Amino acid sequence: MLCRGAGAGAIQPIATTIVGDIYTPAERARVQGYLSGVFGVAAVFGPPLGAFLVEQARWSFVFWINLPIGAFSFAMLGLFLHEHREARRHRIDCAGAVLLSLGAGTLMLAMVQARSLSVPAIVALAAVGVLALVMLATHERRVAEPMFPATLWRTQVIALGNLGGFAIGAVIMAISAYLPTYVQGAMGKASCRPG
Repeated sequence: MLCRGAGAGAIQPIATTIVGDIYTPAERARVQGYLSGVFGVAAVFGPPLGAFLVEQARWSFVFWINLPIGAFSFAMLGLFLHEHREARRHRIDCAGAVLLSLGAGTLMLAMVQARSLSVPAIVALAAVGVLALVMLATHERRVAEPMFPATLWRTQVIALGNLGGFAIGAVIMAISAYLPTYVQGAMGKASCRPG
């Protein structure tokens, strides 16, 4: 399950990186628009298709259907993506990755499990998370190749783009995760109930 999640989590950054590699800056916005359009179409047609596959075939087909799509994508990349790489040594920021994982993970754990944890445990998790993120901010200023270069955040386009992406992601999560639970649990309405 962890490998599947890690692989799925890499799809979006890889697609964005490929767009940045093969298109000029003037063309990137148009191509990113196409990618967003594909996501929009998939968000509309994907759930009904998944429900159809689960009802008419086996639930595992929801996962198996990705194999031919993935094979086609690999073939397209192999045939048409010709990268021009400059060989140079990189220094991976392992300490930054650990601090980011620790900080974000403990804060998320404190928020998600707040109802089942004691107050001292929540305070301890929150303190560890905040401390790890403060240490990350300090550490990133001293590293040769940081994960989050501070100079990027001073660029207005990048800062506003990230702020907008955060806001859109929060709204999407609220609508897709919180709203159905609220309607069913708090309001007592269920989509399968007749009338």
